[in-house]
Amino acid sequence: MKRLILIALALALALGMAWAPAVAAVEPVPITIHKTIPAGGPIEAFTFEAWRDINNNGVIDAGDIFVGQVVIVGAGTGVIYSTIMGVTIIHEVLIPGSAYQQSPDVIVQVSCEVEVVIHNEAQVQEVGQIVILKKDGAGNALAGATFEISPNPITGELPALTIVDEGLNDEAIGIPGVLSVSECKVCVTCTVTETVPPAGYTAAPPQTAHVTTAGETVELTFINTPELGELIIQKVDGAGNALAGATFVITPDPKTGAGAMTLVDNGLNDEDPAEGTLKVTGCIIGTVCTVEETVAPAGYVPAPPQTVTISAEVALTFVNEKEERGQLKIKKVDKCGGLLGGAQFLIEPNPKTGTGSLTVVDNGLNDEDPTAGILLLTDCLKGITYTVTETVPPPGYVAGPPQTVTVACEQYLKFVNEKEERGQLKIKKVDNCGRLLAGAQFLIEPNPKTGTGSLTVVDNGLNDEDPTAGILLVTNCLKGITYTVTETVAPPGYVVGPPQTVTIACEQCLKFVNYRESQCGSGCWGGWWSWQGWGGWSGWGGCSSWSGGWGSCSGWGSSSSWGGWSGWGGCSSWGGR
Repeated sequence: MKRLILIALALALALGMAWAPAVAAVEPVPITIHKTIPAGGPIEAFTFEAWRDINNNGVIDAGDIFVGQVVIVGAGTGVIYSTIMGVTIIHEVLIPGSAYQQSPDVIVQVSCEVEVVIHNEAQVQEVGQIVILKKDGAGNALAGATFEISPNPITGELPALTIVDEGLNDEAIGIPGVLSVSECKVCVTCTVTETVPPAGYTAAPPQTAHVTTAGETVELTFINTPELGELIIQKVDGAGNALAGATFVITPDPKTGAGAMTLVDNGLNDEDPAEGTLKVTGCIIGTVCTVEETVAPAGYVPAPPQTVTISAEVALTFVNEKEERGQLKIKKVDKCGGLLGGAQFLIEPNPKTGTGSLTVVDNGLNDEDPTAGILLLTDCLKGITYTVTETVPPPGYVAGPPQTVTVACEQYLKFVNEKEERGQLKIKKVDNCGRLLAGAQFLIEPNPKTGTGSLTVVDNGLNDEDPTAGILLVTNCLKGITYTVTETVAPPGYVVGPPQTVTIACEQCLKFVNYRESQCGSGCWGGWWSWQGWGGWSGWGGCSSWSGGWGSCSGWGSSSSWGGWSGWGGCSSWGGR
């Protein structure tokens, strides 16, 4: 037996255990605890624990043995039974947020029945504040939330505290989206749960609030994401049949709550493949939107706008009525009522769309009538006033003034054209004796037939309308325009005359006089003097007196004083001229 005790002792020492020769008792020994609190103090539960102080250091540590515990509510008595003799520590455990000060540990010697009296004094509770901030994803304040804080941070106990933004238990009245609770006990750990989110948003997950020091403000931010629904638009006719091709503008954009969204059937932003059904998902619930039909199905009138509040699923039906259309007929006639073909008109706005403009060409672009002089447009929008402008008149006529018309059923316009008054230009090519000269070529700027560009006229050739050599004729010339006529090619052996200008009234005539560029006798005429400076021919006394090699005749006065060829004494005296 002695040997077994020695082996047990050696094993205990090897394991680092303290040896206590007298730790067991045959029968449990009662440890009686009497709990007292100040009169009128709060009633709460007090837990007492008994620990065998193995190393006799007066502190509960890892080597000590737990003996037992007892709970006393308010003032009262409780008993812990110990089967382990020796020094024992009695330790008090308070509830979280207790209104009492912690009592110090009590050390007793357990060998027989022990009684302990422990008294608690009420303490001045240290408190802080909990502030809740409600925001959306962009950081904007959100009003209208409700929270539950458990346990109640003011008492530290259940039931939980309910706090309503701008309402029940909220101490931050006047600041929507901010909720505040003060007098929160230190060291009480609470769970804050959003039970009612702001309208149109989903609740944020719970958070923990823990005031650790007196005067501390614990700030929690709850960020809400929008609650999403969908908007469905049905497009039908009066009989309930689906109509394709509509376009809508939704204000504000139901996905963002700002701006506007354009929704096109089976196109932009439409999430439903069926024609006549338009769907938008991901819409913020609670958003109030105006839905306006901006483009109706072909042949129909847009339905009036509607207002809708987005929910989990909301549907609108737009019923379209058939669009009443008319037609516009334009009749082109002369003063006698005869039809004139070939006109072109510009109609503003486009009668088929109500916007932009439409060009109509007689028996061509957009004309729906085969008769020359009659232009027809069907399927015209009613009730709109149009301006009809003749941009190209029939050939040989002046464009009529613009007219306006409002289409009801079938509207007629009559454009009467006046004959375009034109003139003609005649160019006479002569030498200095007045004899006609053939073979000249002229450039007329601008082109007298169009008023733009230029026109080349060749004697008895291109654009010449007179068969006489030396006479060039251009008819159908625009009146009232000043033209520049330049001789570009002179008759053979002659020098080109200077350019001339002319304004056409009825018939205008120009005479271009050309002078020879040849030599006389054996001499050179000074390399042919400028004829503008010569005096009259009458003082020459005939060409027989020319000896050739004359100097420049630039100082001779103008050719207008020549007095004709009669004073020359005949060309036979020119020495071969």
